[in-house]
Amino acid sequence: MDVDKTSLYPLLLDILTDISESHIVAIDLELSGIPSRKLRRDQRGNLQERYDELKKAADRFQVLQFGMTCVSQDVLNGKYILKPYNFDINPLVPERLGVDRVFAFQSGAIEFLLSQGFDISRPFKRGVPYLSRIEAVAARERHLMREDKSAIQDVPLKPTEVDAIAFVELTRKTIKEWMAANDTTIARDLSIGSGGNAKQDKGKSQKEKTQDAKELTRFEKRLVYQLVRSEFPELVAYNSRGRVKIARFDKTREDKLAAERQTESDARINKQKGLRWVVEALLGSDLSKLNLRDCAFDPQTGESIVADISDYRARLNRAQSKFRGRPRVLVGHNCFLDLVYMFRTFIGPLPDTVEDFQTRIHAMWPLIVDTKYMCTHNCSDINPISSLEQTAKQLGQLEQPVLEVPKKYSLYAKAPAFHEAGYDSYLTATVAVRLAAKLEREGNYVTPSMPGLGKQDEAPASSSPPAWKPSEAGIDWQHGGDPTISTDSVSEITPRDYRQAYDEVIWNSSFEGGMPALSSDFWRVYGNKLRVFGTDESVLTLGD
Repeated sequence: MDVDKTSLYPLLLDILTDISESHIVAIDLELSGIPSRKLRRDQRGNLQERYDELKKAADRFQVLQFGMTCVSQDVLNGKYILKPYNFDINPLVPERLGVDRVFAFQSGAIEFLLSQGFDISRPFKRGVPYLSRIEAVAARERHLMREDKSAIQDVPLKPTEVDAIAFVELTRKTIKEWMAANDTTIARDLSIGSGGNAKQDKGKSQKEKTQDAKELTRFEKRLVYQLVRSEFPELVAYNSRGRVKIARFDKTREDKLAAERQTESDARINKQKGLRWVVEALLGSDLSKLNLRDCAFDPQTGESIVADISDYRARLNRAQSKFRGRPRVLVGHNCFLDLVYMFRTFIGPLPDTVEDFQTRIHAMWPLIVDTKYMCTHNCSDINPISSLEQTAKQLGQLEQPVLEVPKKYSLYAKAPAFHEAGYDSYLTATVAVRLAAKLEREGNYVTPSMPGLGKQDEAPASSSPPAWKPSEAGIDWQHGGDPTISTDSVSEITPRDYRQAYDEVIWNSSFEGGMPALSSDFWRVYGNKLRVFGTDESVLTLGD
């Protein structure tokens, strides 16, 4: 399902519901640039060096598309329901928020996307907005700075600036005359137009007011504000249609106006969050500050609709009851890069060391599955071909388990859309489900001697073939690797350590021929390990 700036909020409750009902969520990104790796003739480099390259690139380049496929498990009917979403992302931020976002485009990356039919204008024309956590904080701080008049620096006028000095003098005189007048016919507010003329609003049409008070320049407005702030503390100045109006200070009124401005600022920031509401749901965050009135629009036309906000609230509460405090199981293919970019885009600045990144990302998503690692586990020192497209094609021959895509989400039913984030997330989901079921069914993935396994946890003996790995292109799947999993390939983070992060039903649910339950020791072997070919370590283990 394509989601753009018009349909994001109208569809948001449906999206949050799909996330809340998901067993796993597959993700994929399309980017405006990727790391330019230095040629290393003498060594591969280590994980820290690779992370430094990714960090530098994520600071420069932009996420243009975010793909997400929610996979729910139908235990009663023995099948999986896949719901793919594709989000174009608009990198622009309204200037009013005061957020300075700088991004770059890499020639090679854009050339590749264009060769795949990617419309480079779509993110800007149709893309959904977003604010990272750190950007939202910056926007709030910017609003507070604007509200703090004492922080505004005065503009010193030089003796040679004759016109500006004359403007200030005339404005000062006009204000004093207005304050001294006791005539009840004088308007409550004083309007200052170009040239410092004071005009009374009472009894005049808008046309007359506009004719009488010409628009001030930005510099003239600043001089008026400065004059009132420094010499007339009992007055207050505010902008009004290109002029500056001056009124007597009323604390009750000013507090009310300040509260209204704060509410408006919070509403703008919350709406600009856009896609981050989705990411926060994946993280199991509290979404109670979501303004449900933003959802009361037609997803096609963007026109407002009559909506039952109490029903919207009930739907949000039902979804939150399932995902709040329970981050989703995240799945990606070769997803180290994707996770780095997601952190930088939606959270904030990346940690300096790969160890800190491991800790942070593991705390956010306790269980992450890299299908690239699943494909290449126990591979030889010659890296097997394991691209997402090739792997999905080979696994697509399997009839079990059954995968179903509801008609509402059948965007990719007619034709593939390789290198579109939504489609690639869909392929990743199919690989995760089919490969996990295949490895569980045909591979003896643990031995009773593995550390941390009590007698009650021992894997049952099996005469099944050893673990599987992808073959070369064009050849069917074949056996490979050791017949058992070595002890040093088992994550030190056992499923029992993070089971509290997941719903009990999801944690233990499975069906014959399907994926192993999350409580299975299968995920100690294949979970929380990211494949990083081209490094000395070749794998990044999360939680270490």
